[in-house]
Amino acid sequence: MQGIISNSLTGETNSLVFVALMALLPLVGFPITVFLFLVGAIFGVTGGIFLTGAMMLFHLLVTYYLVHSVFRPLIIRILNRFHIPAPRLPLKGRKRLAFIFMIVPGLPYTVKNFLLALAELPLTEYLVINWVAQFSLSIPVIILGKGIIKMDPLVLPAGVLLLIIVLAGQYYLRRRSKKDYPARTL
Repeated sequence: MQGIISNSLTGETNSLVFVALMALLPLVGFPITVFLFLVGAIFGVTGGIFLTGAMMLFHLLVTYYLVHSVFRPLIIRILNRFHIPAPRLPLKGRKRLAFIFMIVPGLPYTVKNFLLALAELPLTEYLVINWVAQFSLSIPVIILGKGIIKMDPLVLPAGVLLLIIVLAGQYYLRRRSKKDYPARTL
């Protein structure tokens, strides 16, 4: 990974290797933020946003099918080992609660994907809620990453502004969700 970072700074990154790593590593817990910072610099902001959207959709599909396959008992055993119950969402307000869970920071990307998949949402709801939340949060990071890596004086302030707006929105949703769902957690 260090080679990709240093190569991206010099413009020598192999795009196929980067895409393969971006497709696979976040599935096993590698922080997707590293890729989000680099993808804009390597593929441009527009290309980076489209690639990230496609990769996140891929991650969600793989995660959902892993959780709803022969791996489910293994995942439940791992959760039980750490005394973590499998998440359940109430029928009333479950979409809103799932969206708030996905958009509020705290747990890593991969953990959130697996926990929401365990929460027994239908595939379509899982994909829409998770993708909209995670993807919208990734856009400011992609822009900010391009601005930092390329030291672009136009892109950097836009990325910072978008990140501030997203963080303010997350703060608002966290405070509001605590009022609406005081005792509920995923």
